[in-house]
Amino acid sequence: MLRDARTRPPGAPRAVSEPSSGPAARAATAPGRLALVDALRGASMLGIMLVNFPTMNTAAGDETTLYGGVHGALDGAVGALNMALCNGKFYPIFALLFGWGLSVQWRSRRRGGGRPASYLLRRLLVLLAFGALHITLVWWGDILLVYALLGLLLVPCLFLEDRALLWSAAALLVLVPLASPLLSLLQALGLHAPEAVVLPGLGLPEPSHEVAALVYAQGRFPEMLHQRLLDYLSDFTPFAHQGASLGALAGYAAYYAQLAGLFLLGMWAARKDLAARLAARGPWARALWTWSALAAAALTALRYAVPGLGERLYYYQGEALALFYLASFCLAFPRLGAWARPFQAVGRMSLTAYLAHTVAASLLLYGTGLGLYGRIGPAALLPLSLACYALVAGACALWMRAFLLGPAEWAWRSLIDGRLEPLRRGPLTAP
Repeated sequence: MLRDARTRPPGAPRAVSEPSSGPAARAATAPGRLALVDALRGASMLGIMLVNFPTMNTAAGDETTLYGGVHGALDGAVGALNMALCNGKFYPIFALLFGWGLSVQWRSRRRGGGRPASYLLRRLLVLLAFGALHITLVWWGDILLVYALLGLLLVPCLFLEDRALLWSAAALLVLVPLASPLLSLLQALGLHAPEAVVLPGLGLPEPSHEVAALVYAQGRFPEMLHQRLLDYLSDFTPFAHQGASLGALAGYAAYYAQLAGLFLLGMWAARKDLAARLAARGPWARALWTWSALAAAALTALRYAVPGLGERLYYYQGEALALFYLASFCLAFPRLGAWARPFQAVGRMSLTAYLAHTVAASLLLYGTGLGLYGRIGPAALLPLSLACYALVAGACALWMRAFLLGPAEWAWRSLIDGRLEPLRRGPLTAP
């Protein structure tokens, strides 16, 4: 569900016992929920933490120059490796699973005779509020608000036929990102179309790395809030400054079209029960692994071997590598045994895990905690992010032994339904 940084412009079903009563308890242990999907979501959270720790140590707009706070050769090497293999490679998996979840919830509500559209709208509005609070209190790089807004826009797409859903996803994923390279081609031909300002902006000052470092490391809450809002508007919209150019609009359109396309692709995948196919590790899964490996290798080589192609291939290379990671984990999942349980616990508590790791990183880096912003770089943040994931995974595994839902997930569902949902496991509920 969740954000990792971006370049600008950029088995079988798990058997459980049904709880005694309550919609939250029934949903938490719904028959047919694949353990693989939970584990995949939890494994993706590891990649997101690896990216978000250095991103939280970077001012908005500096992802390609000062990513993670580079101070030396080791920081530079770790940061470059993170950018090549992690940055932009795990949020596509989460976006796919987010669309998958919307489709599964839609079908479940329809079978139960409920009103799926109303339920999903309430669910997404509560998520939007969570995102707004997260931006205000913790981090400008929040992705919950964006997921909620895009989800609200795409709920009507759940009425589409399978073919229309697939073709819409393909158009968003393949065609829209071509706008930026086409504009670059026009510029190379002497037509300065990318620079043309076509829409007015808010006139906010350009974010300064030096000012952001001082505010985040030493500032008080009002100063941090101001800087967070400035960084959010600068990183997520083209309208923060004097005007939005055609090139900037194309870059942001590619980013949001990619997320929307991945949501739609996830919806289609849920209808086709592709998670079960992947869990079966059959020819389809092996073919996905082979072709995604070839595509990821080719696009990565082109991106770093041909000057000027880096930003142009960013989304395509990220999607190919994300599919390769997804297929690799699905093929390896049956062999993980007990090692898969922490991933499954994190996956079932992904919202809690997401919020927990950004709070932990903010207490490490910002003035509200240790104030190490800018004083450490990617080399130090790598083991810290791994340690954070280990702690979060252990805590999630312990929590799920006693409770049906993570704390954030419980709050989310209680707000959706307007009543306190069951939380503690009963004697008949399997962990």
